Formats: sequence, C-alpha cells, structure tokens
Amino acid sequence: MADPPAPILPGYVTIPEADYRALQEKARALPGPSGSAALQAILKDLLVQVDDFERAIESARREESYPRMIEGLETIHAGLIQLLGRHRCEKIPTVGEAFHPFRHEVLGDDPPAEGEIITEELRAGYEWGGRVFRRAWVRVKGSPAPPGSESLPDRGHP
Repeated sequence: MADPPAPILPGYVTIPEADYRALQEKARALPGPSGSAALQAILKDLLVQVDDFERAIESARREESYPRMIEGLETIHAGLIQLLGRHRCEKIPTVGEAFHPFRHEVLGDDPPAEGEIITEELRAGYEWGGRVFRRAWVRVKGSPAPPGSESLPDRGHP
C-alpha cells in the first residue's frame, strides 16, 4: 500500500482527491442557496425593507410634525443605501432620465417609446454588479397614473 501524500503545508492534512470530490458533492446537495444566489436572496429581502423605509420617510414628510425624526430617518436611509453600494448594489437613475425598457418598467396603460423622459419614480430600481437586479417602476411624460398607485404594494416583487 502506498504512503499517504505529504501535507502541502506543515501542520495541515491533505485530503485525497476522491474525498475532496465527495465533500464537494455533499456541499452542493445541502439545502438552501449558496454564494451568489444567497446574496441575491438577501438583497431582494433587504430592498423590500428599504422600500418600506422610503415610504415611511415620505409619510413623515407629509405630516411635517417631527422634523428631527425625519432627519434621523433620512440618515439611517443614507446608511442603508451606502451599505448596498458597498456590495455593488446601486440605485438606477430615473427622474429626468431617458426611459429604457431593460432598466425601467412603466406603470400605466400606454407603453412608452424608448428614450421618453421619466417624470416620476414609483419604486427604485437597482443594479447589482453592473447588471439590472430590479427594474425601477416609473411614469413617463404622458403616461397615466395607474389606479391605486399612491400606495403600491411591494412585498417581494423583484
């Protein structure tokens, strides 16, 4: 019988290739997402919370009762956006920008022509690593407001 291979680094044990491949297969079989898929799932959940937070800020601004609280909420929101940015998740520009069907989704009856100017953002869109992760919900010049759009439900919509 052959001697086991010598460790590459002193104090570390080598794993025979067959055992290593078996471990890889077991890891692939584990339930739940891993790596990039896990990060995407976390980002989707976090964006839902960011959307809720943005709606809370807008509601507080309309009340105008607690300006210091609004300032605190805005500071926390800025921190959340910076956190997303550190993980390469960036907000897609909307208002004043040209409509692009891969980055923006128009809510209304008439589909806009590519290049029309966006007049309102209804829900922020995000790019992750330079790719569209979630399209922004927008209105463009001339697109009618969809019924009930003032309080759009957003739970889990990618």
